[in-house]
Order: sequence, then C-alpha cells, then structure tokens
Amino acid sequence: MKKNLVFIHGSAGSKRNFRTLIRNLPEYNCLAFDLIGFGAEKKPKIEYNLEVYLNFIQNKLDLQKKYVLIGHSMGGILSKEFALRHPRTAEKVLIINYPFNQEKIKHNWLNQMFIKETWTARAMCNSKVLWKFLALPIGLIFFTKYLDSFWDYFKHSFRSESGTLKSVILKDDHNNLKKLKNKLILISGGRDPFLITDICSKYKNYLIKDMGHLFFGFEEKIAKIIKRELGS
Repeated sequence: MKKNLVFIHGSAGSKRNFRTLIRNLPEYNCLAFDLIGFGAEKKPKIEYNLEVYLNFIQNKLDLQKKYVLIGHSMGGILSKEFALRHPRTAEKVLIINYPFNQEKIKHNWLNQMFIKETWTARAMCNSKVLWKFLALPIGLIFFTKYLDSFWDYFKHSFRSESGTLKSVILKDDHNNLKKLKNKLILISGGRDPFLITDICSKYKNYLIKDMGHLFFGFEEKIAKIIKRELGS
C-alpha cells in the first residue's frame, strides 16, 4: 500500500513550493495544500496562531489514516506540533530547514517590519500587486523554473505574515522535538542562516551542504532521503 505524504509549506510560501519534489516521489500518495492566509487559500481577518493552523490542517486530513508529514521551515513547526497532538496519525515527521535560530529571524530587517507591525509592512502588503511586477526580473533570472512558487510569495496578507512570525515561529519551543523520538528526521541546508548545528546534532539529521533556507534545486537529493527513510 502506498504511504500518504503530506507537505506543509513555510511562511509566505504555498503548496506549489513542493511541485518539483512531489514529481520525484511518484511511488507515494502526495498531498500538498495552501495554509489559511497564504497562496490561493482564504485570508480572513483573524489572529493567525498555532491553534488556527493546526485546526486547519486537521480538517484537511482523515485522522483515521496514517501520514508522513513533510514540513519546510514554519511548516516544520506545524508538522511537529500536529504529530505531537496526533501521534497515531503521524507516522513520521521529516522537516526541511527547521527555523531554529529565532534571534536571526527576529532581527532580519524585513521580519522586523512585520513583527513591529509598521505602516511600511502594511503598505507593502496592500500594494503587493505592484511589487510583484517590479520583482518580475528577479523571478525570471533566478526563479525561472519556480516562477509559480515565486508568484505565490506575493499572495499572503499582512495579518497572516505578521501573525505567523509572532505567534508561531518566535513562540516555538524546539525542545519538544525530542518527544517525537524515532519519528523525526531533519534535513538541513549547510547555508541556511537559521541552522544551529549543535541542536541538529541531537537528532537524526541529513546535511545538504550547499542548500540555503529554500530547498529549490535540491529536490532530487531530498527525495532520495525521503525514500531511504521510508524504505522505498
């Protein structure tokens, strides 16, 4: 029987971030969806916190089935928390670039604007259609293969991005990763600015030396790790 894989994207991302990775995993039942507040999903004026996201994910899945959760960045936090609440449903948890270094995330200039809820951040989000086309040359030069994912980075709302940073990423306690015991596998990029090697060394961790925080271009290597861990 095919294993069920669920892909959970990171902050400002979308389900299309996993398009190429899923193509490398044809032997599995793969499910990816946009989180509430991101991509093509609805963006209600609510407080975007851990409970909102976990309830959203729970409603997307059949809790009587077993799933392998594969999360990127903030999606890794959500995968971990979902697995802790639903241990019978979560068969394994693979996390790509867990956002360990909260200090670096907190002091990033762009994140600072959303954390402090500045008018600049609000204006950027309200005028994201304009920014999208101003950024088109960057997308065509650096993200040609992933242009659909690149476009989706302009589809979040101010509330969803600000709430995600303040109420999910910066409130996360990575210490409860140890509660997942043998279910957890980390996949880390050697060039990820949010990597903390000492923490990763406590868990089963695959290091992809040249990968940054985004995993674009490394899907084949990640797929091989997934297959190795799932026995395929």
